[in-house]
Amino acid sequence: MKVNTNLDRTKLENTYYGMRHGFSRAQELGIIISDPKSGKLKKYGLTELGIEQALASAEKCQDLVPGTPIIVSSDFSRAMETAAFARIRFGATQPYIAWQLRERYFGIYEGTSNANYQKVWDGDKRDPDYHRHGGESVNDVLDRLFLLILLIEDRFSGGNIVLVSHGDPLKILECWFRGINPRLHRSMRQLKNAEIRRLSA
Repeated sequence: MKVNTNLDRTKLENTYYGMRHGFSRAQELGIIISDPKSGKLKKYGLTELGIEQALASAEKCQDLVPGTPIIVSSDFSRAMETAAFARIRFGATQPYIAWQLRERYFGIYEGTSNANYQKVWDGDKRDPDYHRHGGESVNDVLDRLFLLILLIEDRFSGGNIVLVSHGDPLKILECWFRGINPRLHRSMRQLKNAEIRRLSA
């Protein structure tokens, strides 16, 4: 599907927050894990530091009243574990799992050094449909994220929605919420591991 640019972002029924996963095994190894077949494996889940980050971030979050957040998580292990630990601190119900929040697929760079992210990001700046790496373009990611927003809007009203995801997807979505061309997603301030950031107005 294509993004409905006519949707009024100020009239969404829910308030949206992004939460990046905690420090992961893939980060510890310095490699790109973006293929769902790998990303769902337990061995690429959170480190002990990542667990501590998830718990601490949810506990110190001032914007969300305990018991109220609706948590929706990527189906990658590092995100689902982050969501599970955040849920404990928030006193929330079990997280919903949404494939639309999974990591951006980096194609030929899967399993390689995370220094290769920059090669894709350089292409993004020129073209939001950049595909030369054989993975997802910025617009590909935005389309699936937007689909999720529509599904959430259809199901919930007046909720505080915490989207537990990954760096690129969350910043691409933040660009959409702020009316910024998503090809400029790297100009947005990077989310730290387990950081919670309000996305919607």
